[in-house]
Amino acid sequence: DAVVVDRVADFFVWDRQQLDTADEDVVAAYDRFMETIPNRTARELLVFRLDLRTFVAALRLRRLGEEPPVGVGDWVDHVRRHFRRPDLGLGGRYPWIVELDELLGGEDALALERRLLEITWHRWSRLAERFTFGFEAVLLYLARWEILYRWTRHDPVAGRARFDELLTETLGEHAHLFA
Repeated sequence: DAVVVDRVADFFVWDRQQLDTADEDVVAAYDRFMETIPNRTARELLVFRLDLRTFVAALRLRRLGEEPPVGVGDWVDHVRRHFRRPDLGLGGRYPWIVELDELLGGEDALALERRLLEITWHRWSRLAERFTFGFEAVLLYLARWEILYRWTRHDPVAGRARFDELLTETLGEHAHLFA
């Protein structure tokens, strides 16, 4: 279990990644993860996070007039086929893609990151509802704490307020134990 957590963290904690990591290296690491980690929840976490990264990369590259990204995940081929569509052909499933594109066009990078973290938080919170005990519950707990950590790093006061809000959302009446 510790190996799985560490391998998931390699993808989630972007501070650990080298800035000059080539797309091909990320694809190779993704493929190794998918070949060696059988845990379905860990795989689902990774695939969603990297799908989201692929969507953002595609939207950025399209804005720059370039070709679709290499990308990894479940939607790479779909994104390549629908690269020119405003919603990457995924608006019915992921209506927030157009919103991400609009945020990319703006000057507020923090608003884009905040929205990406909100999307991820909500996805993982829904997934966590399926697990009360066991390794999957712990894995989802740790994944959401990584999001809280990122929120609190940008603006400590706003981060604390958001932390308290998410803690209450997650723990309900037990949130006061951590205040």
